[in-house]
Amino acid sequence: MLATSVSRAVVRRVAGAAVGAPTASLARSLAGLSISSSSPAVTAPRPATVRAFATSPYAALPEGKEKKTKKKAAAKKAAAKKPAAKKPATKKKAVAKKPAQKKKAAKPPTPEQQEKAEIKELKRRALLKLAPKTAAVRPWNIFVAEKMPAERARTSTMGDAIRAVKAEFDGLSYSEMQRLESQAAANKEANEAAYKAWIVSLPVDVVYLANRARRRLARLVKDKRFPKLVDDRLPRTPRNPFVQYIQSEATFPAGRPVTDSFRDAATAWKSLPDYEKRRFEDQYAADKNTYDTEMTAIRAQANKRVKADKAADKAVAKNPPQPF
Repeated sequence: MLATSVSRAVVRRVAGAAVGAPTASLARSLAGLSISSSSPAVTAPRPATVRAFATSPYAALPEGKEKKTKKKAAAKKAAAKKPAAKKPATKKKAVAKKPAQKKKAAKPPTPEQQEKAEIKELKRRALLKLAPKTAAVRPWNIFVAEKMPAERARTSTMGDAIRAVKAEFDGLSYSEMQRLESQAAANKEANEAAYKAWIVSLPVDVVYLANRARRRLARLVKDKRFPKLVDDRLPRTPRNPFVQYIQSEATFPAGRPVTDSFRDAATAWKSLPDYEKRRFEDQYAADKNTYDTEMTAIRAQANKRVKADKAADKAVAKNPPQPF
């Protein structure tokens, strides 16, 4: 501490001396000072701007130690920074599929819609559009078909055309009328032949189903006729004993009302003894047995066909044909 204080005093004295004093005298003054052996030797003074005391704690340390300290600190920091452990990869959660939206249940059809659908199916089953077309079987119809196109082109209205054709038809000669009647008879025969050929081409159970559909249509559609298909292959309904008696025993005199003849036949039937009635009853029982046997087979085949048609319709509904 004493050496340090002396050094500082010497520096202040030197700083306060004249600037122009020679450096040699200054050196001699410094050499005359007696400083403790523990103090370091004082060398020639540096310029006045140099500080004689340390301002940083690191100034007293040698340069090598400072570098080593920095290296150690850097090594410690590097050791402290260890590579971060890899986090285990998290498995992606399976995304739950959204439940499919349920289709709304279709509304039940109304009674009107049900009847409309039934009529459509009955018409298909009744073979209405498959029957062969028929030619005119009346002279008037044939004449209208021949004359109407030209007359309709000449006149302005349908009414005028019909009146003109009617006037011409009323004035036909005998030979021309005979021609029309012969044509009508030929058309009738051709129609019957075509109808029979068409009926025979159909399975008997199909004809049975068509007639059943036509009977149902006659009850549902009031303003239209649905005639029964005539097929000789279908068994005829057996005649009851009374009808058999009338056809074989009853008489219908000419000129007498038919209702009176039927009344007399009914009275005679009631007065017949049982053994005479039994003949007609036995015939009816045999005819009915034959009819039931044949119709059972036809109905079974018809029901089988209906089931097959329904299955085919369902298959088409599931896999509709693709348009080309």
